Amino acid sequence: MSRMVDPVAFTLLGHAFRWYGIMVAAGFLCAVVNWNRLDRRAGFSSGFGNEFGFVVMSSGLVGSRLAHILGEWRHYAANPLDIIRVDAGGMTFYGGLILGFFCGALLARTRKIPILALADYGVPGLVLGHGIGRIGCFLNGCCYGCETTSPLGVMMAGAHRWPVQIFEAIFNIGLCAFLNYFYVSHRKKNGQVLSLYLTMYGTWRFGIEFLRDDSRVFFSGLSAAQWTSIALIAAGAAIWRNAGTSLSQNNEATTAP
Repeated sequence: MSRMVDPVAFTLLGHAFRWYGIMVAAGFLCAVVNWNRLDRRAGFSSGFGNEFGFVVMSSGLVGSRLAHILGEWRHYAANPLDIIRVDAGGMTFYGGLILGFFCGALLARTRKIPILALADYGVPGLVLGHGIGRIGCFLNGCCYGCETTSPLGVMMAGAHRWPVQIFEAIFNIGLCAFLNYFYVSHRKKNGQVLSLYLTMYGTWRFGIEFLRDDSRVFFSGLSAAQWTSIALIAAGAAIWRNAGTSLSQNNEATTAP
């Protein structure tokens, strides 16, 4: 398998540290920074982003790994020790999004924060972490694109391919900037930032899936991620139409105790 970059960043005391794990960790740290910067704007206590980050990112990592294992069950049934090799790659983003949202909802209930208000706060950091993590996918040589003769192509998995991981990293980092701006300057009701994320990322992911060529699960001609994208687009549209309470009427409810 030919790659542009060695997936192993360095070796220390006989243990190989891979770029994938390093970039996932970097994405987590950047997401926490983003959340902490929004604490005051959201009306949360200082440092709430650390608590939120621990709950959402840890559950997200578990959900991402479980979804990948289920999708590649034959491999992991034959190689059970590979289940714990998260440093070598093998994450399914939508699995992490679903479990992370569920655990975030439990946190919102525990802290008596409206779920949509907490989702609006959390989404920009999530997108930033996802974008940086996709750079890790590129360096690891996973989640690769279809073969192409375009000058934008790179050598990966033994062929000249679209660098879809980099395309997605650029999209997500740009989307993070837009959602942060919207959250600070234009959000009028709880759920609007979440709605924009679901519709914009869902649309992007549905399209970029056509350029991917790695192992995926398909149903009726579309990948599992594309079917999930359709569901997210529909959910985003419904949330926007039925956005939550006006912020001016709900200031007291959006403050974490």
